[in-house]
Amino acid sequence: MIDSTEGQKSLIRSAAYLTGPVYGYLLFQKAPDWTLMIDSNSDFPKLISAYYQIPLPGRASDAALERAEKRYPYEVIVTAERLKETKRLQMEKYYTELFTQKPVLTLTLIKMNVGFDPRNLFDMGAYGTVYPTAQIEDDWGQLEVSGTGMLMKDWHIVTLPAEGIRTTGDTVKGDGWQLILSSGWRLVRQDERHYVLENKL
Repeated sequence: MIDSTEGQKSLIRSAAYLTGPVYGYLLFQKAPDWTLMIDSNSDFPKLISAYYQIPLPGRASDAALERAEKRYPYEVIVTAERLKETKRLQMEKYYTELFTQKPVLTLTLIKMNVGFDPRNLFDMGAYGTVYPTAQIEDDWGQLEVSGTGMLMKDWHIVTLPAEGIRTTGDTVKGDGWQLILSSGWRLVRQDERHYVLENKL
C-alpha cells in the first residue's frame, strides 16, 4: 500500500484509505486492542508518538533542511515538483474555461447515489472538485461520466460540459458523459451557455 502511493495521481478524498491502514498496522504491533481505547477525539500521530516514544516533529531548522538536501536527490525532486505544478496549472486553466466560459448543463442533486474513483480527482478550490469518472443515480435519472469529467460542488451541484449536447428520446449526451432521464424530466435551455433539467410532472 505504501509503495503504491507514489503512483497515485491524486490523494483528494483518498489519503485516509492509504494512511489509515498503515497507522492501524503500526498501532496493532504495540497494542492489539488499540481500537477499544480510542474515540472520535483520538489523533493518529499522537497515538504513534505515545506507543513508539517518538516525539512529534516541529518546524524543521535550516540546518535540518540542508542535511535533507544532501541526503536525498533534492534537485531531482524540485524539478519533478515544478513540472507537476506546471501540469496542474494547465489543467486548472483548462477546467476553469470548460466549466465557466463554455456551455454547461447544471444538475441539482436531490437524493443522489454517487460512485467515483477517489484516485483521479482534481481540486478546483472554490469551484469544487472535478471527477473525471463517476456514476450518479438521482430523481432526475442516471448519469455516467467517463471522459472530460464533471464538476461537483458541496455534494449539491453538478456541472457538465454541454458544448455539442444532443438529445435522443430520454437520453442526453455530451462530451464524455451520458444521462438517461427519468420519466417526467426534460432538458431545458436557459440561454446560449446554460442548460438545466426540468420536471414536467
